[in-house]
Amino acid sequence: MKKLIHMLTIFVFVTFLTSCLTVEKKKYTFEFTGENSGTLTINYINIMSTPDDGKDVSETDFDELIETYLNGDEIEKQFPNAKMLNKRLYEENGVLCGEVKMSFPDLKSVKLHQFDKKSFYIYILPTCLNNEYYVSSNGRFANTDVPVVVWEPKTKKLELTTSVSTEESQGTSLLSNYKDWK
Repeated sequence: MKKLIHMLTIFVFVTFLTSCLTVEKKKYTFEFTGENSGTLTINYINIMSTPDDGKDVSETDFDELIETYLNGDEIEKQFPNAKMLNKRLYEENGVLCGEVKMSFPDLKSVKLHQFDKKSFYIYILPTCLNNEYYVSSNGRFANTDVPVVVWEPKTKKLELTTSVSTEESQGTSLLSNYKDWK
């Protein structure tokens, strides 16, 4: 328990020290290829930079996106027991998007839960730490007080879309930075 509290404290602290990168939505796709193993693909839709004390920091944020996330190991730190297969940035529908794909040996490696083989798959939305809010899924969402999505145990492809930014936190698209970099 102490280890969990310590890790959460570090995560919150690091979150406040990082830049103003945000996304409009995240799309998670968990595909099982074995018993409780498979691949997780996360699509980050509309990657943006939010102002820092009213200042445009999009150049700094784009540099951090490339160095820390695309070329760095920040995603791997979030899923230390999964194996990274691919990371990329791309343009879609006039916005900058990112995609990571990883393989996982067990459910806990990608933050899924299941009590036993006959029970539901469970994903707990990280609303407190990441401000992620349920948009849709092919499972069932409990409610905003209990931000949990569940899927039937026979489901082989779990899909979930969350919103991350709100109208108040809309920022500057990093698409032009990506086009200049590319």
